[in-house]
Amino acid sequence: MEWAPLSTPIVVGDTPVQLLAAIVESSDDAIVATTLDGTVLSWNRGAEELYGYSAGEMVGQKIAAVVPPDRADELAEILARVGAGEHMHHYETVRRHKDGRVLDVSVTISPIPDTAGETVSVSTIERDITPQKRTQQLLAHRALHDALTNLPNRVLLRDRIESALARAQRDGSGVAVLFLDLDGFKVLNDTHGHAAGDEILRVVAGRLRGAVRADDTVARFGGDEFVIVCHDVVNEQRAGTIAHRIAAAVAAPVALHGRDVVVNASIGVVLGRPGAAPDVLVHDADTAMYDAKHSSRASAEDPGGTGR
Repeated sequence: MEWAPLSTPIVVGDTPVQLLAAIVESSDDAIVATTLDGTVLSWNRGAEELYGYSAGEMVGQKIAAVVPPDRADELAEILARVGAGEHMHHYETVRRHKDGRVLDVSVTISPIPDTAGETVSVSTIERDITPQKRTQQLLAHRALHDALTNLPNRVLLRDRIESALARAQRDGSGVAVLFLDLDGFKVLNDTHGHAAGDEILRVVAGRLRGAVRADDTVARFGGDEFVIVCHDVVNEQRAGTIAHRIAAAVAAPVALHGRDVVVNASIGVVLGRPGAAPDVLVHDADTAMYDAKHSSRASAEDPGGTGR
């Protein structure tokens, strides 16, 4: 069944065809009919509202106008499947508005047969699910990222370490796991207030990201503790170079309430090995960090190295 878009106010007639056309035209969903090659046959008001194109602009044109270029193959596959008689229910994909915006849509697609039962055209019901998808993405992001710094949290950190170890095993490289703790952060937090402490943590997070490569991972482990996972680190010398670079980046003064505040960090480093458990690596790096912190304190208390 085919129908032309209604350009006059809807008046429900006495025939089933008129009634059906009125129902389609008044639907909030986009209801579109196309030929098997994607030429638009009908375009209701819901489609006009969803995509920004009028019926006059779209009838007779290709439905590809609302399909992002990188989805052209997907459209061809959908038309082929429905042309073979397949129904597709609530298929989630993306489409493009006239103004260029990308929309998430749920699509139900049905073949329209002729009197002989051969598919001759395609009926599509499309609904905008962009708000729902954005909410899902936001919730998924929050589940895996720290709210204050937007860095990966412990859950995502574990996954990143597993991925780094698998990559190292494939290409024969190495992985360094660094555990970082801010020295004297509690005193800074108590002195300047929690808002200032949060700002320091955000600044440190940004500096850590800037001190490593884009495919390395910086995660907030909790409080003033961070974990960094670096790819392609094959020896302790390379790992030590990375640790010194990170420590220098953190130690740059932070402007706070009109004065510069210096935050130093203690860092522990371990090299990953195939088959190692992520939790064990983090624990070992944490232990190495405390060893480094205690050594630093001992050196500060006994600068002459007398051991007294």
